[in-house]
Amino acid sequence: MYVPRFYRESDRDTLIRFIDKYAFGTLVSTATGRPVVTQLPFLTINDEGLKLQGHLARANPQWQELDSGKPVQVCFQGPHAYISPTWYADADVPTWDYATVHVEGIPKLLTVRKELANHVKQLAQKYETRNGSHWDQNYSPSELRHIVGFEIEVTAIAGIFKLSQNRSVEDQRSVIEGLKATDNMESIAMALFIEDSLRRKQARL
Repeated sequence: MYVPRFYRESDRDTLIRFIDKYAFGTLVSTATGRPVVTQLPFLTINDEGLKLQGHLARANPQWQELDSGKPVQVCFQGPHAYISPTWYADADVPTWDYATVHVEGIPKLLTVRKELANHVKQLAQKYETRNGSHWDQNYSPSELRHIVGFEIEVTAIAGIFKLSQNRSVEDQRSVIEGLKATDNMESIAMALFIEDSLRRKQARL
């Protein structure tokens, strides 16, 4: 992934929190020289090195590529939005602000039934807790035969947080207000992301 120096986010904890929040990622592998892509939720495991866990439908042939030792990529997309040059103190050109994290690593299949069951349990707990609900996971273990779990040992991680950092703080605040004034939920999410980044940056000063 091309990472412009000015927008590079390299703080590991920040990147891991980003993945945990925007966990519905895009898994990219190759088969016979062609890209194979699936969108799916991931779990982060930050214990003796960063790992990602996920699962695919057994009917999805992509899982067969995940035990070959070949590297894969996972892309996590955060908020993004069009930025109008009319929001700047001095007119410039239109652009797009966004936040994304790309991960590269070596996958392996979760071949032990207990490992797969634990993965499903942790994934459900994460989102049931966020929803304020509780699932007793009273399902037949035979259901697990319909999915294939995998784990990716992360070998590289890169983040781009393009948040109008090339503009003055005044321009950034104007961008935030411009985004908030739209009726687009993605634009408002981008505004909050920039706002939080500015707040953390000023707290470090």
